[in-house]
Amino acid sequence: MKLVLYIVLFFPILLMGQISTNISQSPTQLVQNVLLGEGVVISNVVFTGSGTAIGEFTAGPTTVNGMTNGIIMTTGTVLNNGEGPQGPNNQTSSGTDNQMAGSSLLQTLLNDPSLNTFNAARLEFDFVANGDEVNFNYVFASEEYLEYTPTYVEGINAFTDVFGLFISGPGISGNQNIARLPNNQVVSIDNVNDVSNSAYYVDNGDGNESPYNSSNSFMQYDGYTRTLTATSTVQCDQTYHLTIIITDVGDGILDSGIFLEGQSLISIAPIQISMETSATFFDDPTIIAEGCTSAEYTFSRIDTELPLVVPITVTGTAALGLDYSNTIPPSLNFAAGESSKNFSFAALLDNVDEGIETVIITFSVFDECKGIYVDTPFVLQIKQVEPIQVVLENDTIFCDGAPNLVLTPLITGGLEPITYV
Repeated sequence: MKLVLYIVLFFPILLMGQISTNISQSPTQLVQNVLLGEGVVISNVVFTGSGTAIGEFTAGPTTVNGMTNGIIMTTGTVLNNGEGPQGPNNQTSSGTDNQMAGSSLLQTLLNDPSLNTFNAARLEFDFVANGDEVNFNYVFASEEYLEYTPTYVEGINAFTDVFGLFISGPGISGNQNIARLPNNQVVSIDNVNDVSNSAYYVDNGDGNESPYNSSNSFMQYDGYTRTLTATSTVQCDQTYHLTIIITDVGDGILDSGIFLEGQSLISIAPIQISMETSATFFDDPTIIAEGCTSAEYTFSRIDTELPLVVPITVTGTAALGLDYSNTIPPSLNFAAGESSKNFSFAALLDNVDEGIETVIITFSVFDECKGIYVDTPFVLQIKQVEPIQVVLENDTIFCDGAPNLVLTPLITGGLEPITYV
């Protein structure tokens, strides 16, 4: 019995640390379902490279700097066949040559552009952003650490795999590589290692070192960067093109990979409006309970340079002051420098059976991107709570010294969870 209990408890803990991958989704599905966050619309997804060089990954809380889900692209394979990114790091020269072509675009980033490239994996797509900036998070990892960094090889390094995150579109000159450090240096093995920009480097052993070679909470690559953020200024409502590409340099043997954090491709809109209820009692979160629930609205803005007035209109079948509290302002008035305001109202108990009633709160906001006012409505439904009824079984004579008697009440109405003594 102790043996069985030990296996049940230990096995999930072991799985929590390791990288797992799958290639069940198409490149379009990977971008749409995994990478995409708020404020961005994507289209025209194209992937060029080996079909096993891209996939979805899940990982433990420490394996990839806290990234637990995302897209992985490699110059080899994402499969768990002993040559992929899955740990432990128990090989000194992990990787596979998938016999794919290189990348002429990435050759422009090399110290010596005449060097040959191999096994490129290229993911590209168009996107439209809601805001004036787009961001996503990534980690670059490689089996070429540290053997092929300037620490060990002098002069031009012919074996430093390279990757780039290129963006093009209105206001951007050509293809701009946004895979850069805060000091604007390009992210590469030469620029991020144990000597150069070491604050952004994580050592992962050489394939022979403990604990890296014995625990699958570590990835197979010998080193990787800390989580970095690719950022670019964009024009809202305009179409841009993003190209994410990684390739082997010099030969197709040792692999490198790039991890793109799930839901991190975002563009924060200049205006954010959110609503949160004090409690959820029904399957539909837009239904609130009469006499039990309040709703709070938060309006935030990025540009605070000028004052702003946001008119608020309240409509619906519910009656102000009878069905909900009179705490909704006619407008939100921002002074210069103010970034956020909120207000709330409560669903009132009126003891009148009226069925479901609605409260529609509409914010009128000037959309600088489109140059028009946009009405943003939030619809809430107020539902009456049925009176609580408690029915017990028939009375039973309970004699002193007899076994305990269990009373099982039949409860109807009210709202879950219900507690009683």
